[in-house]
Amino acid sequence: MIVAVAACARLLNAAGSSGSTATIETERAKLLFIAPTFNIQGAGMSIDAIKQIGERLIGMLRNKIGIEVEYEMAGGPNMDQDAAMSLALERMRKGGDLSWTDYPHYESALKEGIPIGIISLMEIGGSIVYKNCFYALRNSPYKKAADLRGLRTAGGPTLDWVGMRALLYANHIDEKPDEFFSDMAPMSSFFATLNGVLLKRIDVVMMSEPAFKVLKKNNPNYEKIAPVLCAEVSPNAYIPIYRKGLDPKILEALRTLLADAHEDRDMGFVRPFMEAADVRFVEPDEDALKQIGALYRQAEERGWTKEAKRYQATYKAVNAKKSRQKCRDNCKGSSPESIKYCISKCDEKFKLK
Repeated sequence: MIVAVAACARLLNAAGSSGSTATIETERAKLLFIAPTFNIQGAGMSIDAIKQIGERLIGMLRNKIGIEVEYEMAGGPNMDQDAAMSLALERMRKGGDLSWTDYPHYESALKEGIPIGIISLMEIGGSIVYKNCFYALRNSPYKKAADLRGLRTAGGPTLDWVGMRALLYANHIDEKPDEFFSDMAPMSSFFATLNGVLLKRIDVVMMSEPAFKVLKKNNPNYEKIAPVLCAEVSPNAYIPIYRKGLDPKILEALRTLLADAHEDRDMGFVRPFMEAADVRFVEPDEDALKQIGALYRQAEERGWTKEAKRYQATYKAVNAKKSRQKCRDNCKGSSPESIKYCISKCDEKFKLK
């Protein structure tokens, strides 16, 4: 998830100050940016943070390119990534000008006839495909994938099921994570997963190499954690897109802005991430898109995508049941009617009857 947020942030976040990018003349008074907005607490960002990023977007495009932008959020804190991206693309169909998506939604949009194109692709470390790694304490005895069997790892909202499946498969293990590991402790954020390793509450955690580099830069204690094994199995496929028919001058200005982003002093708090993860935006490339597509198709054909949806649905249901019970336990009042009303509101909030 952190890569998704970073991709959005890199496209959106920049201080609205003057720069080298030339402004352009356009007959269109205002463009509409549709921002997929979903529960991203696992990456340490709130919906309010996304709103702030949107405000920076408006300043960036006004001051660096010379265009006015209206910012619209598609989704909300109770929506997952899949639903938010589908909603954003539907709004692009109806007239949005700019947005971002992932490869599966991009491919689906093309099949559905939504008139979109790619502004740029994002490379990390010079590749469109990045490494996933299992991380453990630096002095741990784990050396190969088989050593991880039966260990405790992180689960819940931060778990990239497909990424973990792909990493295990690349190391000749074709098993579901919840069967391979003895326990998958729910973790609320990527910081919590690494802290869990430091505190020995879990033995090993999987995350992308770029995410780990960024987190380690922010917390020197994570130097005590090291990769056990890695494989280039995750497509770096969060894609800034535009609606076809966009003024070619605007499109070219956007591509130039993104291509120069890693050197832009106005990139604010996103620039350290770009430096730590070696992020670059490059021209759309058909071969790169084919490579991305092949990895996603492998996940579909081997059933990993369906497994991931089932796992998250089960996790959400269990978590909602626990939250509902906690809410009910806190119901207090002066009369049975007030307690009954409180319980009904708990049931309504967590959609359980």
